[in-house]
Amino acid sequence: MMKKFAILISLFLSVSCLTEEIIKIGDDTPVPVMNAQLHAGDTLHRVFLNLSRLDRVEPLNEAVVKVFVNDALAATAEWVEMEEIYSNSEYIFKADFNPGDRVRIEATKGSFHARAEVTVPPAPSILSVKYEKVQQGEEELNFEYRYYVQIEDASSEDSFYRISMDKDVTVENYYKDDPVPKITKSDTHYVSVYNSDEPVISDGWMKEVEDDEDIMSLLSSLFMIENQFNIFTDERFRNETYTLKLRSDNLGFVSDFDYAAERIVCNPTVNIRVNSMSFLEYRYLISLCNFDTVGTDVNFISEPISLPSNVEGGIGFVSVESSACYSIEMPSWEQDLRYYEANP
Repeated sequence: MMKKFAILISLFLSVSCLTEEIIKIGDDTPVPVMNAQLHAGDTLHRVFLNLSRLDRVEPLNEAVVKVFVNDALAATAEWVEMEEIYSNSEYIFKADFNPGDRVRIEATKGSFHARAEVTVPPAPSILSVKYEKVQQGEEELNFEYRYYVQIEDASSEDSFYRISMDKDVTVENYYKDDPVPKITKSDTHYVSVYNSDEPVISDGWMKEVEDDEDIMSLLSSLFMIENQFNIFTDERFRNETYTLKLRSDNLGFVSDFDYAAERIVCNPTVNIRVNSMSFLEYRYLISLCNFDTVGTDVNFISEPISLPSNVEGGIGFVSVESSACYSIEMPSWEQDLRYYEANP
């Protein structure tokens, strides 16, 4: 099954390249694959290199990877040696990007030479964020948060975005007979964004099925694609401001606390990010949504899924995004851990 999957991926990528790469059926000549998602504002960046064959994908180790910004050499990436069980070959480099910069990545090993060039898009702005707590039932923890995120369009031209959320949690661990807590910090956790209340993000996509008797939502789930990346355009607010309406769960999950404590107090901070991207990346993410939703189904009425490629001399996709981030401290919550000690 995995061999068939690898063949399908290679075919999907190769036939959809913007820079044409012809692969003949039955020809097992390896093709370099380069993928990277870069972010302006980040210091450390990653590039992944592989060799694609008809029946498998292999890591492309110890290549020479150079990064150019506006045609000037900005960095030479370092290969990260990993265990053989990993199929990706990872390279890291440090560089600063600004909106308007042209970023080119060139990877060479022997006769293989792959390159891709992208332009850093203008960054959007998050002007304000407000939130409210909405109780969903009688139980204390059965609630969700609703957010009102006011953004400003990045430019007067067509702009393409995606929104994401994560959280950092500072935990106060309290122990028996000790009034001074031990402070620990949880790892950053992804927060699921529910977008069904926001037409800019949800229109034309699969709706969340919250009621089995909601016929329209059920039909949507059968015949439409899920917008799992929360991507959208500025078609409704070009060169203006707009307030996105989003939802999340109660932020109750936390992983890093001391089980020896009697109780904990968690102080979450939510980070809301709006990322701008190129039209090609927007199209690429739509293709991934299509593939993840229907790509593995045996459906004779589905159209073939095309995954764009912007890599010359190979296949793959390299993108760069500009981000705006707004952090907001959310209400603290407390949990008594003595229950778990009494009920192991």
